[in-house]
Amino acid sequence: MKRAVVFVVVFSMLFVGVPTQSDAGVIAGVATEWTQILNHVQLIQSYIRQGLQLANELKHYQLALKESLVQPNQVFGVIQQDLGQLAQLVQGGRALAYSMANLDAQFRNTSELRATTKTTRSGLKPRWTQH
Repeated sequence: MKRAVVFVVVFSMLFVGVPTQSDAGVIAGVATEWTQILNHVQLIQSYIRQGLQLANELKHYQLALKESLVQPNQVFGVIQQDLGQLAQLVQGGRALAYSMANLDAQFRNTSELRATTKTTRSGLKPRWTQH
């Protein structure tokens, strides 16, 4: 097993070259090696892409904010309808109460007249009394 590991290591060293010195340097902040230049270009492109994504997100937020603004008619239109129906219901209740008050007054006047006569048409005394 050890022989196989040693053989693989020695065999791989034959194909791996000795590292050579590369002439990469920076003059005035600019890379001189082509791969470094391309890396900087990719980095700048990624910054531009991130800036565009941020601008797009800001547009989305602006549209969402614009669409989330509540229009007065949207909220109060339904409420005004409900309040109108409630007002009609109250009006009907007041009219019914007024009618019932009139009927009550008529009944009291009629019952007082019958109570004072002490007898009804059938000749019986009324069961109710006014005090």
